[in-house]
Amino acid sequence: MKMGNTKGASGVVAILFLVAIATTASVVIYTWTIGYMGSIKPRSESPILIKVEALSIRGNHIVLYVRNLGEKETVVNTLYLLSPSGRAT
Repeated sequence: MKMGNTKGASGVVAILFLVAIATTASVVIYTWTIGYMGSIKPRSESPILIKVEALSIRGNHIVLYVRNLGEKETVVNTLYLLSPSGRAT
C-alpha cells in the first residue's frame, strides 16, 4: 500500500501549526507592549514657572505678587520666608 498523500497533509498541518504559533506570539507581544507603553509617563511635561512680580510690606503683612509663566495651572499654597542668614523665620 502506497501512502503518498500523508507527507503532503503533514506538511500542511505543520505550516498551519507554525502560523498559529507565530500569530499567538505576536498577539502576546503586542498586548505586553501596549500595556508597557501605557505605564510610561511622558517626559515632555512643561515645567512649572512662576515669577515674583512685586513685593509689598504693610505693617506685619507681606503681599507677594506672582505671575504664572508656564502652561500649567499653578497654585502656591506654602511660602517660606528666609532671613539673610538662610534660616526660616
